[in-house]
Amino acid sequence: QHRARHRAHGVRACARQADLGEVRFCKLQRRGEQMFQARREWRRQGFAEALQQLPEVRQALELAGSADCLAFGVGGLDWGTSPLNDSISAAERASLVRQGAVGDVAARFFDRAGNPVETTVDKRAIGLRLDQMVSVPTRLLLAHGPSKVEAIHASLVGGMATVLVTDSDTARSLEQMT
Repeated sequence: QHRARHRAHGVRACARQADLGEVRFCKLQRRGEQMFQARREWRRQGFAEALQQLPEVRQALELAGSADCLAFGVGGLDWGTSPLNDSISAAERASLVRQGAVGDVAARFFDRAGNPVETTVDKRAIGLRLDQMVSVPTRLLLAHGPSKVEAIHASLVGGMATVLVTDSDTARSLEQMT
């Protein structure tokens, strides 16, 4: 069992490599460690905000925002294949559909025109917002597949990507949408 630890300002992030890539965050206390699974805490209000106060997280986000190139993928709203499936409630999924969401980049949802769709998920996501992403000069979108065509199209229409890498079937489907 491999463990990587990083200690900073009284907080230690412990990453344990396991079958599911389990990640735990440990808050140091005088007597022992208080541990909780990040996956469970992701739904908790204020958890992402607290993590974003860590100097290392702030620094990483600042660095990402000042990058010359950003590579990313998109997800469609096919919840059966989405890694977000277990993290988003049925009520949040229904709200996303009602608001016209067609896809996401790192849990930042957008509509058919590539405009951000504001959701409760935004308060739990850690990473660049869509408006911050588009300030990066070169934005490389790597995505393919029928379940992502609408999301890919919306990300191109909305200017999220400056370069698209995809397969020929997805490219043909995108051509038919224009």
